[in-house]
Amino acid sequence: MPADLAGLIRCTPSEALVANWSFDIDPLPRLRQGRVVLIGDAAHAMSSSQARGMTAGLEDAVELAHTLDPQRTAENGSPPSLEEALQIWEQKRLPVVHGYQERSRAVSARTGRRRPPQVAAPS
Repeated sequence: MPADLAGLIRCTPSEALVANWSFDIDPLPRLRQGRVVLIGDAAHAMSSSQARGMTAGLEDAVELAHTLDPQRTAENGSPPSLEEALQIWEQKRLPVVHGYQERSRAVSARTGRRRPPQVAAPS
């Protein structure tokens, strides 16, 4: 760390330090509009309390690819239209990612979104 930055940190009173370590967004009512979809943190950013962020985005992408697979057939035996496929994808993913977000927020609320700074003992 550069000496001037370390000096600035040392000069800051410990009661003025705040550690914000958890950021998320409220669950969105939808993950798509027309032919545009949101996946990953753009769709459902959550705190790292469950380590689900990256995997939830990967799940979004895998499920989207599966849903858009031209070999997939709808109930009527033919492939769904793009609009139908995106609607199916959104209906599957919304409850899943909302659950992840709610659990993540609950864990963050229990463990604290803001932690008091750890003041090192003088050396």
